[in-house]
Amino acid sequence: FDKVAEHIVSLDHLGAFNPQVVSNTMWAFAKADDNVSHHRPRLFDKLAKHVVSLHHLGEFNAQHLCDMVWGFATEVDNVSSSQYVGLFDKVADHIVRMENLNTFNEENIGNLVWAFAKAQGDDDVSLSSSSHHHHHHAGLFDKVANHIIALDDNDLETYEQQNIGNMVWAFSKAGVDNPRLFEKLARHYHPASVVVEKMNEDDVSSGYDMANTLLRWAK
Repeated sequence: FDKVAEHIVSLDHLGAFNPQVVSNTMWAFAKADDNVSHHRPRLFDKLAKHVVSLHHLGEFNAQHLCDMVWGFATEVDNVSSSQYVGLFDKVADHIVRMENLNTFNEENIGNLVWAFAKAQGDDDVSLSSSSHHHHHHAGLFDKVANHIIALDDNDLETYEQQNIGNMVWAFSKAGVDNPRLFEKLARHYHPASVVVEKMNEDDVSSGYDMANTLLRWAK
């Protein structure tokens, strides 16, 4: 790992790195032990700077995008704030402009919203420190929420409970108040009957209250 990181950092540019190489490298180093390489912070800065410099992210598929932001969010303490914010802005803008999210599976979506929620909640490197960042990232959460709401109930039935729980946490952490979204997720978060009954008893009406109810039952 150390040799690989040292080599990448020493390169003048990463023009030869295709999307899979970029995302796999970020993901692999994020999964590795913290002490795997002292070049780690500079490696992530270099990779992020490369992504931000690209004209567009059209060659990145759903897996590439989600692995990339997941890896970067995991490394929040080891990267510079400017590169961190730049990469998330770039990915958010790209996803918001996509026609739909039909190529994103449940794991992709779970990792995507988890990464952005974690980034927005970081005290040192906040992605919502300006109206520009807030606009792009609110748009991303709206895009994902609308995608989930539009899914057929049979599709959501196949979602793993952990992934649904992660989505609830992420949307709640990001401050997304979307009652329709949480109603949809509640119907598929088991024991669903208990969750929905509890919501009816409490006369829960806001997305925040729904999210808190779901999170309480998740524990």
